[in-house]
Amino acid sequence: MTDEDLRAVLAAAHEPAPSIDRVLAARAPRRWLRPVVVMTAAAAVTIAALVIAWPRHAPRPAAPVLDLSAAELRSTTIVTPLDSLLEVPGLAPLQTLPELGRVPTVELPGGSP
Repeated sequence: MTDEDLRAVLAAAHEPAPSIDRVLAARAPRRWLRPVVVMTAAAAVTIAALVIAWPRHAPRPAAPVLDLSAAELRSTTIVTPLDSLLEVPGLAPLQTLPELGRVPTVELPGGSP
């Protein structure tokens, strides 16, 4: 291999870069574009069909006005069948708050000695 052969190989290896127009023209076709367009169109058709077919509700009638002067509504206490579950035995000692720094006095039955 002579110097001329080496220069020819190096010149072929270092040819100038192709122009940008040629690179863009030779670019692979956009294969992803068609499925995206088809899926978008299918989604739009599905949404349109759902909007058109969705049942429309009639407007709700006005809420009835409650007559609070009725005998059934005069009481402020509501009694339910499960109220007995809320009754706590021994709740009386919890009705008052203890005072800090004061020792409570406990009265024993029968008096103190």
